[in-house]
Amino acid sequence: MMMKLEPRNSLFVYGTLMAPPVIQTLLGRVPPHGTALLPHYRRHPVRNQVYPGMIFEKGAMTQGILYYGLTPKEIARLDWFEDVEYTRRPVIVTMDAKETATETYVWTNPLSELQLDAEWSIEDFSQTHLTRFLEQTVQPCCIRLEREGL
Repeated sequence: MMMKLEPRNSLFVYGTLMAPPVIQTLLGRVPPHGTALLPHYRRHPVRNQVYPGMIFEKGAMTQGILYYGLTPKEIARLDWFEDVEYTRRPVIVTMDAKETATETYVWTNPLSELQLDAEWSIEDFSQTHLTRFLEQTVQPCCIRLEREGL
């Protein structure tokens, strides 16, 4: 049975956007959310970065967070933050044993930029890189977003 969530109002995230301080800093709130699974995709570390890219891999499974109740402005801010390395695409996730239509950011840069022999870990990111990522990436992005009126 499909839940009645419109893709434009929800988003499956699997990387740095899973960290509450990152989403709070970008959106000014942590939207309603729950744990979800996305079949046939796997996240890999991006070479020389602290964030992942996710690609289609038949038989794989990625656990992440489904945010819902997002506004068009919030989606626009997240699109800007994710930049050209990613493309927002429709997907079907499982949340609370129900399939849900939503969207997610899929890696669209060359596969050679990913460490395909490794999986990215939110736990490692949160313990090792979160503070620096907030200071050096997220907060400067928020300043630019405000200047651009987003």
